[in-house]
Amino acid sequence: MRSSARSEDGWLESGAGRYTSILDVEPTTDALSAAISEVLASYGKAADDDQVLVQEMLTGVVISGVVMTRTHATGAPYYVINYDDSSQDTDAVTAGRDVRTLVVHRSSETPASVPTTLAGVLDTVRRIEGLIGHDALDIEFAVCGEKTQILQARPIVMAHGPAAVADSDVDAVIEQARKALSSRSAPGPTILGAAPHFSVMSDWNPAEIIGTTPKQLAASLYRYLVTDEVWAQQRAEYGYRDVRPCALLFDVAGHPYVDVRASFNSFIPASLPDDLAERLVESYLAQLQAKPELHDKVEFEILFTCLTPDFATSSERLLGSGFSDEEVEALENALREITAAGIARIDDDLAVLPGLAATIDEIEASELPPLERAAAQLDAARRSGTPVFAHLARAGFVAATLLRSLVATGALPAAEADQFLASVETVLGRLRSDAWAVKQGSLSWEELVARYGHLRPGTYDITSPWYAGAAEDYLGPIVERASEPAATAKFEWQPQSAAAITAALADLGLGVDAAAFDHFARSAIAGREEGKFVFTRALSLALEAIAQYGEALDLSRDELAHVAVEDLLRCREVLADPRDFLLSRSDEGVELHLLSQAVCLPGQLSAGSDLSCFEQDEAEANFVTNGAVQAEVVVAPESPSVDVAEKLVLIPTADPGYDWMLARNIAGLITMYGGANSHMAVRAAELGLPAAIGVGEARFNALASATVVSLDCSSRTIEIVG
Repeated sequence: MRSSARSEDGWLESGAGRYTSILDVEPTTDALSAAISEVLASYGKAADDDQVLVQEMLTGVVISGVVMTRTHATGAPYYVINYDDSSQDTDAVTAGRDVRTLVVHRSSETPASVPTTLAGVLDTVRRIEGLIGHDALDIEFAVCGEKTQILQARPIVMAHGPAAVADSDVDAVIEQARKALSSRSAPGPTILGAAPHFSVMSDWNPAEIIGTTPKQLAASLYRYLVTDEVWAQQRAEYGYRDVRPCALLFDVAGHPYVDVRASFNSFIPASLPDDLAERLVESYLAQLQAKPELHDKVEFEILFTCLTPDFATSSERLLGSGFSDEEVEALENALREITAAGIARIDDDLAVLPGLAATIDEIEASELPPLERAAAQLDAARRSGTPVFAHLARAGFVAATLLRSLVATGALPAAEADQFLASVETVLGRLRSDAWAVKQGSLSWEELVARYGHLRPGTYDITSPWYAGAAEDYLGPIVERASEPAATAKFEWQPQSAAAITAALADLGLGVDAAAFDHFARSAIAGREEGKFVFTRALSLALEAIAQYGEALDLSRDELAHVAVEDLLRCREVLADPRDFLLSRSDEGVELHLLSQAVCLPGQLSAGSDLSCFEQDEAEANFVTNGAVQAEVVVAPESPSVDVAEKLVLIPTADPGYDWMLARNIAGLITMYGGANSHMAVRAAELGLPAAIGVGEARFNALASATVVSLDCSSRTIEIVG
């Protein structure tokens, strides 16, 4: 029994899911009458011409789902098929359970790789479009045997009106992207490996930091400060291959992708010969192709970037892939040198931060004009801030990898490793302590704002408000809810654990004992967060200076967000009309951003065919802590006015600018993007907060439609409760 009221499935309002549908009704008069009455009752006051559809209950269902013949968000020209092929339920998609998602560009032919059953569904959907004379439809289907059954068809109701981008423009940009992808196939002079691969998360996590369709200013700042050169500079200084001048990011229709082949090259020890290095790169790429769900965990699951206690075991997969004992030993020796050098340099890297912080403050206090001040802050960040942050971030990865390996080999109990991580105070812990100090009167409000005011939820986004601009909203509630920090005893390793750590590291020949490891790991994990805290101060102050410059030209933050940093810095030259120049660039940026939002792309690319047909990745989430929580869901709380206390918060991307949220006693955290050692993973470990980092787009969207979700990190499960 399915609802068919006049108040649903209209052109202006869908009412999808508003009324009752009843499955498996017994074919008796009483059962039919009762079911029809129940559906009618769900209408409230039924109109005379309201109806109830009576449909035959299908059996032998092999696939069921829903086809959107255009994207719901932008009306872009794609068939989006959410389907369930693992059960015989016909309501798995509409009930919000985990399903698979296939995306097919409307103008492209259905690829041979699409399963026959889904190809038949698409053929049927195209026929329905022709019969109705409308191509924005929401069609519910089921496949029984080889026959496609259409259960329901309704128009897609789009609040935004017609698509902002013409279908022909999307078609054109896909063709341009296909050519660009082909041209990038050949490796550059510093890159080894034949087959290219691209991912939104494998290195420096652009999807997490700037999003999958960033605006021009954010994207260009990320390239300028990190991914054009500094990323490779840091790797070379650390002892890996120097891949410069290869950039890390590759722009595909406004979507930033990591060049995975270049990334993997940059993690090969520089001391290894080219032939061995190339075979390692090829082996790593093959492993990722075989297990694409690991694209946000490559450093823990695929690459060998430092020497760990489990190397003898984990390197067996190299022996099984044709590498000789001598080659594995050469890799081991090279990694030993890199790891020992990385441990030895941690204090020197940390020592850079006070001087950098002083330079940033001097620039901010100077009398430079706003745009010159912005340029100076960005120069300080690029020359010193990003490199030292990159070194500290690399040390943080080494520390986390060593810690995981010590647990994996049995040298260290997992619970004790968790206790160690919880004992490492990062910026978030300091913020909570300082908030308590303000509440008690031992620290001034002004000093709190001065220390943390540069943070913003979107680190590279000029439209994202910084804490200083809305201090009462962001920091005020943290002070109001602050409590006295619990007095905790200084963490100390258990004697047997300390002995095991010392023995394990001695076997590796790293020249450090448990005490030295504790110092390194604690310094690296906290230093990584501190390095970003200092570096992003320069970036945030630069964004505010750019906004100040724009204000003098009567340009809004929204307009400036669509201008690349290179064009902004050009305005330091003598231009006849900088406002006209920037407005022109902004208009172009708006068009490019709209186009990028209309183009649907997968989380990973390896061939031109991926541009027109792909299945959304099934991401393997990174679970933090062993905690469990069942709570009401809050999705993407951009404003600090949203009540997140005791809620399970879902955020697509998250960086340290969301510390305002973490300091408000949320019950748990789920993100769409993020790696096992991302900033949010570190924050959650510090707080003992149940979290699932990087669940992927498909799972995230299903969870976002729920009211109550259960997250159990110990069993690695996420379930929709209501």
